[in-house]
Amino acid sequence: LVLLEKGDCLQVSSTLSTTSRRDDNMALCSMDKKCLPCEGLDASAVLSLDLVTQRLEKTLPLWSLQPIPGSDQQLISKSFVAKNFQAALDAINAMGAIAESQGHHPDFHLTSYRNVRIDLFTHSLQGITENDLTLAELFDQVPVEYSPKWLKEHPAAATFAINKS
Repeated sequence: LVLLEKGDCLQVSSTLSTTSRRDDNMALCSMDKKCLPCEGLDASAVLSLDLVTQRLEKTLPLWSLQPIPGSDQQLISKSFVAKNFQAALDAINAMGAIAESQGHHPDFHLTSYRNVRIDLFTHSLQGITENDLTLAELFDQVPVEYSPKWLKEHPAAATFAINKS
């Protein structure tokens, strides 16, 4: 994934087939999905767990609800095994570029050189907002070179898998 900045435009490479522009708040504006600046959100932006569960089941099957450490609130999390260390780094870097362009930042965890976990929640509100679901949807469009064994066990990930034999 390559992000190219041109004036006020931010273009995501054709890998995602998306062209977007930035607004004054530096959040990426896409045709149908964008993160809102967190400074403008209040507690009313936190989504109910029922609504989050419905959205995960419908559009984000690789994501699950998990407790926020040290809190009684929840976050959404996605875990996968990359083919190797470089594939894990490539995925994290691509998702990190998207997160930075959106102005909304996840917690990335890389362990055992290729096990990746992404935790999303709106830190300032200690809950899940539309921003988290939007970012998860954008992350699911990032091509990842998964471990063949993991991919076989998680066929829903195949849509954006990189197959290098």
